[in-house]
Amino acid sequence: MKLQLFLLSSFAFITFTTNAQKTAFINEAKILEKLPGYSVAIKETDSIKKIYISEIEENSKKLNTKINGLLQSYSFKNTETIDDIKNKLSATDKNKFELYQDEAKLIEKQAKNKNEEFDILYKSKVTVLLDKVNKSISEYCKQNKIDMLIKLDV
Repeated sequence: MKLQLFLLSSFAFITFTTNAQKTAFINEAKILEKLPGYSVAIKETDSIKKIYISEIEENSKKLNTKINGLLQSYSFKNTETIDDIKNKLSATDKNKFELYQDEAKLIEKQAKNKNEEFDILYKSKVTVLLDKVNKSISEYCKQNKIDMLIKLDV
């Protein structure tokens, strides 16, 4: 009997709180699709990112070609370390190999810098627009006393 009374009062409480809440559903993708400048900003940042990735990949491929060309006349085992490889190289080839290692570090720095440049660009072009949309949605919810907002991915 007590269990039934508890369940009944719990159900009544849940029903009461559910009725007290206002819920809104939004499709953020549709909003962004219609936002002036958003599609252009996304296309622009995507194309720049592709260019950055292409540059880094091309530089890495060129470096790998140089390294493979240098090491082609030597026979190495897969288990050998960089130091083992250096010890087997002639003095000239060892210097070239060290230069290639420095070049690899430069490519890594270049990739990091390009990534940072992209983040700055994305924030200035896209994040600004997303922030405006989120602010407008938040203001709408406050004005209409909406307690719960559910974003749909449709």
